[in-house]
Amino acid sequence: MTLKEMNRYLSLVNRLMWIMDHSGVSWKPEYAEEAEQIRKELKELRPIIEEARRAKGGEETCTGEN
Repeated sequence: MTLKEMNRYLSLVNRLMWIMDHSGVSWKPEYAEEAEQIRKELKELRPIIEEARRAKGGEETCTGEN
């Protein structure tokens, strides 16, 4: 995993959490499309994150998929 990939992943997670935090009265319709795009990119980066975690000796994590 490169530093660029790690920074991108963390940036996406941060932005998604911001959108979710503002899902009440300050919600804007364009947030839904942005959140979907972020989730798509996170899904693509997830195998890289998991491989780096395994290489470092970290525990397996639940992917949320059945």
